[in-house]
Amino acid sequence: MLTACSSDDDGAGVKNNAPSTQVFVMGQEVKFNAAAPVSVLATYAPAYYFIRVDNRIPNMGACKPNYYWPRTVRGGSVFADGNKGTVNTTYPYWKFFGQDGITKYVYDTTGKAVQATLGDVPSYASMMAANQDWSLDVDEIDTKDLHIIWYVSKFESGVWHVDGVLTFKSVDNITDVPGINKDNKFEDSAETPSLPNDGKGNIEVDIHQQEHNTWQEIKTTVHVRDLVDNVVVEIPLEYENIAESDDFAIRTYDVELESRIYINGTEYALDSTNPVKVTIEHRADKAVFTIVCKDAKYLAALRKEFEDGVTVEIHTYPKNLTPEVVWGKLKNSTVKVSPASYEHLIFKGATSALFTE
Repeated sequence: MLTACSSDDDGAGVKNNAPSTQVFVMGQEVKFNAAAPVSVLATYAPAYYFIRVDNRIPNMGACKPNYYWPRTVRGGSVFADGNKGTVNTTYPYWKFFGQDGITKYVYDTTGKAVQATLGDVPSYASMMAANQDWSLDVDEIDTKDLHIIWYVSKFESGVWHVDGVLTFKSVDNITDVPGINKDNKFEDSAETPSLPNDGKGNIEVDIHQQEHNTWQEIKTTVHVRDLVDNVVVEIPLEYENIAESDDFAIRTYDVELESRIYINGTEYALDSTNPVKVTIEHRADKAVFTIVCKDAKYLAALRKEFEDGVTVEIHTYPKNLTPEVVWGKLKNSTVKVSPASYEHLIFKGATSALFTE
């Protein structure tokens, strides 16, 4: 059950007692075929809880602190007793070593996996009592029919954080969160899903110049929902203008347990043990990313269970160039799909957090 949020129910002091042998994958509990592992006594540590009340759907590590509440007058994060709770530090968190200072996290758009990490959860009223920025009158939000989906627990820069989204009780996935208008009343402003309704699926690519104070980053995201020979992304950044290494991650809705693949709690026999291959090349005149997924059963299983496929994220770090010059090069990036006859590629060109056309 997700933490309810209402003005007459503070919910404080509630301890989550989910067994340590439960495993959730994207909101679905995975059933073990083998004996469950030995339980580990939970250990709880202080954590600070934050929520969003707008329609900007969060992505892991992509949101600025001033998008969250409670916050300071200048839009920074509040660390106070009102939004302080606990998390279970013995939960098997995913490991992550990136530029954002996050070393451990659990991320789940339905909140079910995150719920297993929570200990004492501060109430909505308690969190808003700690708020210092009244540019939006959050007290005017009627929370009677709303709840919070806690979508990520993370250990960031030495502090435990839990982030959530305030939404209707009928919404059970943050990808379906509606927005909030200027009158602080919720309205349906969810974006149209990128997956076509005709069931044919697509290959979708996003190349984005991110905003940072002291370093540069380009995030390339490739969604593979159809069986194609390969997807090739070319970014015209010269070898000498790219840092020596890239970070990349392959994100799917599955987990491997004892050499078996479980998707949404169902076991699948795949054509290969490593169905996704990512090749990163820094050539003299460009960076080339090649993504291959030729396991038909794998993609079919993901589409059947989630109407989605595989997501590959590649983080590239330019050097020796100004952000303006990098942006000029990014606009000439290309995406090719093999076979060339494939008709469902979605690529609208590179975007930037720093510049607009």
